[in-house]
Amino acid sequence: MKTAMPLKLKRDELQRHLEQVAESVAAAAGVEIFEVELKGSGSARLLRVTIDKPEGVTLDDCAAVSREMEAILDAEDPIQNPY
Repeated sequence: MKTAMPLKLKRDELQRHLEQVAESVAAAAGVEIFEVELKGSGSARLLRVTIDKPEGVTLDDCAAVSREMEAILDAEDPIQNPY
């Protein structure tokens, strides 16, 4: 298995990249992205992705988006510290 090289992105570039990843994942899951937040710094980072859909979001929707985002971000490693 080939390991991806970590991306080295500035904070605004990282934010845009996270939004792009989230939009792609959300489209595949049949939900919409309401907000992508990256807060804090160092080991106190928090990534919050808020999703929505007209009929309401289920726990399964949240889990599907979370799992896929985790897989992509683990492979790319764009966030320098734990989040």
